[in-house]
Amino acid sequence: MSATQPVNSIPRKQKLIEGLQRIIATNLDLPLVPIANNKQPIGDRWQQRPFTATQLIAALSQEGVEVPIKNQTQKIQPLGFGLITGLSLTIRGFTHYLMALDQDGASAYRKIDELSGGESLPKTVAFASGRPGRCQYLFLIPEQYKNAIKTKKIKTGVIGDDGKGEQLEFRWKNLQSVLPPSVHPTTGSYRWVEGCAIDETEIALAPDWIIQQMLIEQGSRGAAVEARVGRGVQALETSSRVSPVRRGLPPLLPCSPAQLASAG
Repeated sequence: MSATQPVNSIPRKQKLIEGLQRIIATNLDLPLVPIANNKQPIGDRWQQRPFTATQLIAALSQEGVEVPIKNQTQKIQPLGFGLITGLSLTIRGFTHYLMALDQDGASAYRKIDELSGGESLPKTVAFASGRPGRCQYLFLIPEQYKNAIKTKKIKTGVIGDDGKGEQLEFRWKNLQSVLPPSVHPTTGSYRWVEGCAIDETEIALAPDWIIQQMLIEQGSRGAAVEARVGRGVQALETSSRVSPVRRGLPPLLPCSPAQLASAG
């Protein structure tokens, strides 16, 4: 598996517009936020002001996006866009919520294998910065668990190539994940994992073990919630009324450090 290389001959603004057009083509109303330098969201209270892909194309085509900054409206030309996690997404008439699993380094790759009991991740939308061992996967959380889970970070105890501790992060409310082909401060740009772009595959339901790791409550009440998670996800997967995941596809192994290193 490798990640798609950025097309350096295309102007940055046009590359971003083309990336947003790919999102529009999926008919997914993804909640987006414009991004400035160093992956920073643009504007105050950006978590409460999601943009659509169409709105961001209009902003890129003009003088920039209008956002409130310190009680003033400013117009800024974004360098990219991110997906706001923890917000809702309607698919085939059913409401789900978006989360991102952030694999930050080779040790985080091994942590996925440990926590899942060796079970491969389902095929889903995935993207990377090109840095060794880094990858993010998007998943859908069933609506009934939106208030039962929270963001969670698991430190692996390993120091990465940037001198920082590697970790596995379950990204939920009030966070964002920068999407391709947005600018990355060290590698140039984000890119989709081959065969896993937003318009190449569907966002899968989160496996049970991911939801269980994100549970707010632990102990006896948490165990009861865990049991409902298993039953609820199974019911959604087998329901004839909703099918947000493609059945019959081979499992997608997590982006291995070697694969991502060769892709970068």
